[in-house]
Amino acid sequence: MKKNSIILLVFLMLINSAMAQTNKNGIIYDKHPAINIAEAFLQAYVTNNVEVLKKLADTGFNAYNKLTTNRSDKGKDIDGLIKDSKWLSTNMISFSIKRRGTSYPDAFEYKDGAGLRVQTFDIFYWISKNTGFKVETPYDCEFIFNKEGTKIRRLRISMNTAEWQKASEMEGTTAKNSTVENGVIYKDHANIIKVRKLMTFFELGKTDEQIALYDKKVIINDVNFPVGLTLEEFKKNSASLLEKFQVLGVDEIGYPDLLAYSGSDQVVLSWWVVRLKNKVTNATIKVPVHYQHEFEADGLITKATAYYNLGLLK
Repeated sequence: MKKNSIILLVFLMLINSAMAQTNKNGIIYDKHPAINIAEAFLQAYVTNNVEVLKKLADTGFNAYNKLTTNRSDKGKDIDGLIKDSKWLSTNMISFSIKRRGTSYPDAFEYKDGAGLRVQTFDIFYWISKNTGFKVETPYDCEFIFNKEGTKIRRLRISMNTAEWQKASEMEGTTAKNSTVENGVIYKDHANIIKVRKLMTFFELGKTDEQIALYDKKVIINDVNFPVGLTLEEFKKNSASLLEKFQVLGVDEIGYPDLLAYSGSDQVVLSWWVVRLKNKVTNATIKVPVHYQHEFEADGLITKATAYYNLGLLK
């Protein structure tokens, strides 16, 4: 009992010690005039209200994206930000910056002259008139105010740079009325042959030969189900199908295409009609199927997706 009392005493001493080490460094507000200024600045950016943007920006204003991969990026002054605002408000449909979910801005009033800051948590949204590309991404901002707390001195933005870069590249390509290649399409290829073999093995009921064409970690997706199948689950499903139906034939429609994307990704697109006979009713059915098979460098299938009408098999 004495030992437990000592442990409790030590624990309480540690708590008191930890509490004694705390130090208040300012106040956090959920309502503050600076929050109103920050949100007014964002809405002026959306509507390209130049007068408001210049009024709320302090001398030497600077804005930059904290998530940029360009280490030499020095940000933009207020004129650069106004230029972006004009381009977005002119070229984008439904351009908006709105609060994200149930989030709300906070104002941080630091002591010892460290300054006043506002953090906002929004969604940046627009659809390009030129390309139809949509950007919808979290957009978090930190506004750093002048000493008087009346104007914005710095704006630090956290935004998805990859999505923005993709959108910019598409805009540039469209403006030049040019195209960008992303690989090569083949109608004959070693991996197309493997898909044809896959379908042949299915038609002949050679399950082992069929399974050998898949990577052991393959994920097999079926558009009719929300979760992909492992190789073992796929084997069980195939066995269940063959218990109910006899495969009369598998007919290729048109011919498969292999998309060899820039880089290493390869996808074979193929279209088939599977002819089946119900072993109980002797009814015959035709099931149109579209497959997408993705291949690794060694030529094994790493991912497969099947599109068909499951209702035909009932």
